[in-house]
Amino acid sequence: MPPKSRQAQKVEMVKSGEWPDFLKRRDYLMSTGVPEGAAWTTALLEITKTPALPTGTRNPAYTPAANRKSNERAELLKQAESDRVPGTTFSGKTASSIEVIEWVAANIAITDPDPKKAPNSEAWGLLQWVRRDQQNEGEFWRQIYPKLMPTKSEMKKSQGEKENESDVIDLIGRVKAAIISDEGAAEG
Repeated sequence: MPPKSRQAQKVEMVKSGEWPDFLKRRDYLMSTGVPEGAAWTTALLEITKTPALPTGTRNPAYTPAANRKSNERAELLKQAESDRVPGTTFSGKTASSIEVIEWVAANIAITDPDPKKAPNSEAWGLLQWVRRDQQNEGEFWRQIYPKLMPTKSEMKKSQGEKENESDVIDLIGRVKAAIISDEGAAEG
């Protein structure tokens, strides 16, 4: 029997009365920056006793059995829990979204990244989410990382600024030459 779809999981949670708690937890996770897919899976694992439909087929923690044993579910939760570090690790650390994304991109292939070197807790959490599943990594490279790239209009504007900068530098050179020329004429 294949894993349950999200719709089937929702129907079961509505019937069992767990749906409001699930929504509250999923929405909270998303408000803290957890991507929608990861928030759904985490909330499902925390609120229900039903394993989540995996987001990627290459996740070694996923077995296609219809009914996972409770120790398998506990192993998934243990894996997610092992990614956590003490809050003091990130005390006072702040970073822009761009710094977070750049740090994650630079650390995806590192086997033992140091959470103390993460710019903030968001960066550490995003890195752990990306590394947890190959589909998450694909989503990072397709949806998140490209947001660092400038748009065509920004590139054109930047090019225009460089041209203006070149004109200003040329003008400064001509003004300097004129001043030197005037000083030489005044002395002679």
